Amino acid sequence: QAPRAQLSPLAMKLSLEASQFKLSFEDVSAGLMSVSPAQLSFLAFVLLLPVSHQVGRFFQRLQLPSITGYLCTGLVAGPCALAILKARTPWQPMLQHLTLAFIGITAGAEVKAEELIRDWRKVGVLVLGVSFFTWAFVYAGFMAASPYFAFTQGLSHARLVAMASLTATIMVARSPASCIAVMREVGAHGPFSSLVLAVVVAKDMFVVAAFAINVELCIAMQSNEMPAAGPMRFLQPLGALLISHIVIGVIGGALFVSAIRTTSYLPAGFAASCGAIIMTVSLAAFMSCAADRLQLECLLLCLVAGVTAANWPRKLEKSTDLMTTAIDHVMPFNNVVFFTLVGASLPLSALEHQLKFALLLFACRTCAIFCGSRAGAHFAGCPREHARSMWCTMITQAGVALGLTTRVAEHFPEFGDEFTALLTTVICLNQAVGPPMFKSALIKSGESHAVQGLK
Repeated sequence: QAPRAQLSPLAMKLSLEASQFKLSFEDVSAGLMSVSPAQLSFLAFVLLLPVSHQVGRFFQRLQLPSITGYLCTGLVAGPCALAILKARTPWQPMLQHLTLAFIGITAGAEVKAEELIRDWRKVGVLVLGVSFFTWAFVYAGFMAASPYFAFTQGLSHARLVAMASLTATIMVARSPASCIAVMREVGAHGPFSSLVLAVVVAKDMFVVAAFAINVELCIAMQSNEMPAAGPMRFLQPLGALLISHIVIGVIGGALFVSAIRTTSYLPAGFAASCGAIIMTVSLAAFMSCAADRLQLECLLLCLVAGVTAANWPRKLEKSTDLMTTAIDHVMPFNNVVFFTLVGASLPLSALEHQLKFALLLFACRTCAIFCGSRAGAHFAGCPREHARSMWCTMITQAGVALGLTTRVAEHFPEFGDEFTALLTTVICLNQAVGPPMFKSALIKSGESHAVQGLK
C-alpha cells in the first residue's frame, strides 16, 4: 500500500499535466484554424526564404547565378508545383512593388554623372546602337513567330503590335546588379570596365523611360483612340508624364539625401549602418506608395531618385559610404524575396510550352546585341579589342527586366500567363548565359585584377 500511496500523487500530477497539454494543444489548433489563408501563405513564404537563399548558394557553386536558384525555389513552391505558396494573395503585390522599388533605387545609385559626362559620346552611340538593333530584331522575330503562338490566336492587329513592342522593349534591358556583381568578383578596373558599366546603367535608364511611354501608347492603340485623336494628342501627356516622374523622383532623392545626412552624425558602426538601412528601405516604400497613388511607373521613379541621391551636389562623403553600405546589406535579401516571388508566380505548364519560342527570341536578341555592339563601338571610336568583346557584356538580364515583365502582367492582364512565361523564360536564359560571357570578356580585356577571377 505504501508504494500505491506514493504512486497516486504522481499519477494525479501526470494526469493534470496531460489535461493541461490537451487544453493547450486545442487552443493552438483553434488559433491556427482562425488564421486566414493569406496569413498562412505569408508565414510559409517567410519560412521558405532561408531555403531559397541556400538553393541560390548551391547554384553559385555550380557556376550559375544565385538568382536562378531563387527562381527555381519559387517555381517549385508555387501553386503549379507543391502549392506551398498560394496564387495572388493580397500581400504579394505589395511586397513585390516594394522589392522592385529597391531594385530601381540600386540601379539609379550606380549612375555616376562624371563618368557619363566624360564618355557621353561613346555611351550614347553604344546605347542607341544596341537598343535599336535589339528592339528591331526582337520585334521582327516576335511578329514572324506570332502565328505559331497559342496566346496570340484571334488577337487584333493592334494588340499583337502592343505585345511585340513591349516584348522588344523589355529585351533591350540589361542588369546593372549582375554587372556590378561580376565586376566585383573579378576585381575589374579600367577603361573598358568603366565604359561597360556606364553603358549598362544608361541603357536601363533609357529602357525604363521607354517602357513607361510604350505602355501608354499600347493602351491608346488597343482602345483605338490613336487614329481618332492623332499622335499629337498623346505626345503632350507623355511629355507631362515624363516630367512628373523626374520631378517626383528628384524630390524623393533630395529627401533621402537629407535623411541619410542625419544618420551620418550617429556613432560610426552599427548605429549609423542601421539608420542608413532604415532610410533606404523607407525611400523604397515611399516611392512605391507614390507610384501607386499617382498611377506612375515605380521603376522610373525609383531610378530617378537613386540617380539624384548618388549625384547630389555637396553631399558628405560619409553619407555616400552609408548609402552604399545600406544597399550592399539590403540588396541580397531583396533579391531573395523578389525572385522567389517571381518564381512562385510562374505557370509551370506554360514554361514548358514556351521554351522553343523563348529560344527563338533569345537567338534574335543575341544576334541583335552582336550587330548593335559592333556597329556602336565602330562609330563611337572604341579600340578594336573593346569592340570585339563589347557584345559579351550586354547579354545578362535580371531584376529590371523581370520587374518590367511583372508590370506588363499588371497593366495588361488580358495578355495571359503564357505571354508572361515566355518573357520570363527568355530572361532566365539570358541570366544563365550572360554572366559567364561577361566574366570571360573582362578577363580577356586584361582588367581583371582579382586572383580568383584569373583562375
